[in-house]
Amino acid sequence: MKNKVLVILLVLALIKGIIWMFLTPIFQIPDESSHFSIVQFIAETGRRPHPRREKPTSKELIEISRIFGFNWEIVHPVWQGYFDNWKKQVNQIPDEWRNSFITNQYQTSLKRPPLYYWLATPFYLLFKQQPFFFRFFSVRFLSVLISLVIGYFSFLIAKLIFKRRELALAVASLVIFQPMFSFMSSGAHYDSLTVLLATIFLYLSAKYIKSANKKYLILSFVISLLGLFVKPDLIVLLLIYPFLLPKKKLRVIIPLGLVIIILLTVLPKFLNTIIIRNTNNSNAFSDKLIYLINLNEYSSNISNLVRNLFSGQIFRQFVGYFRTTWQMHLAQVFPWYWGVFGWLEIVMPAIVYKIIKIVISISLIGWLRFLYQEIKKPSLSRSAINVIRILFLSAIFHLGLVIFNDFIEFTVSGINFGIQGRYLLPFISVHMILLVMGLSQLIAKKHYQKLAGLLIIGSIALNLIGLSSLYQYFGWVW
Repeated sequence: MKNKVLVILLVLALIKGIIWMFLTPIFQIPDESSHFSIVQFIAETGRRPHPRREKPTSKELIEISRIFGFNWEIVHPVWQGYFDNWKKQVNQIPDEWRNSFITNQYQTSLKRPPLYYWLATPFYLLFKQQPFFFRFFSVRFLSVLISLVIGYFSFLIAKLIFKRRELALAVASLVIFQPMFSFMSSGAHYDSLTVLLATIFLYLSAKYIKSANKKYLILSFVISLLGLFVKPDLIVLLLIYPFLLPKKKLRVIIPLGLVIIILLTVLPKFLNTIIIRNTNNSNAFSDKLIYLINLNEYSSNISNLVRNLFSGQIFRQFVGYFRTTWQMHLAQVFPWYWGVFGWLEIVMPAIVYKIIKIVISISLIGWLRFLYQEIKKPSLSRSAINVIRILFLSAIFHLGLVIFNDFIEFTVSGINFGIQGRYLLPFISVHMILLVMGLSQLIAKKHYQKLAGLLIIGSIALNLIGLSSLYQYFGWVW
């Protein structure tokens, strides 16, 4: 069977996802309570809660939170454990409470774009008349299914680059079994859909570069637009897209990009003015436009950047930001990328991160060897170079955007919010491809199968360590 190993990996990924899904306690994935609350509101009322005027949470979820010891104020440590008779208390919750909503000032994520919630709602509706656990875990299961698709597209991208099935399988395994990815893709959270769209975009981009078929160029643009309806950070896809175009088209794209930046800066403020004048008219087109994709998520950051850039203040601000945060970022981002569970409460044993750093260092040596050989005697085709270039640009642009968002938060609020490692997961396929590519430069091609085998076994072992760390912290909640 040609794809037997891939099928086995995906089946293992499904089993793994279900185990993580049930071992992770209710609402112990960051922001999961808010995301599920929005899905429940849409499923029960047939509409999306307005991000400006409503902060609804069902009485059922408020009671569920009390029973499971979850504090909506997010006071650390978040994990308090369940009451001894929690099953009995859950069964006693009146059925009508699931569609009875009250204002909850700690309800967050209401300003997020709606695509994830629209996709998750049918999974809730499949068990609408069933007890809470059926509805909750059906929404979680959507993320597990999405993770399988992510693994498949990661395999396809790697196969286009390496042209070696065994190395592509290694990449897919590293993505699927990465502990932090496994944790986030086992919950009711939009991160899984964010990673999926970024991965599909990279696949379509690589296909276009390899084939020059404009169909893939058009589809990649469509995916980049869809990203705006999932998470504001996916605006990075539109920033990457121009690098797929021929140089002659950039003469049009660059001025057009400047116009879009101006519109994103000015339009939301203009629409806000109209909304204020039409506070009694909830059907105003301007209100619906901001309501749909929440342009303010983009506008405020861009507006601050442009203003501070021209004043020169941004450079002084960034120096202050760097001096204040660099030690924290060095200490947190790397381990949190590979696995921090709960609400940033528990990590894997320190030795695990040391081993990962050693592997990454070896990969970097492989990259130095590769670059030296390419400079000395080029061997890659133009299309292969362009694909690698897009991968690097994607990782760098996204990292820059994550840092920029944290920088803006720091300058506006003065709070050292920090960068959670999961923010970098959208381009996890790029990270793992680059890792495998560097390692492959240090061995002969005849040993690729052994390297792939080691990486697959290592990724599964790493996942089990992450799962063990999660279990040791939360215990057997059932």
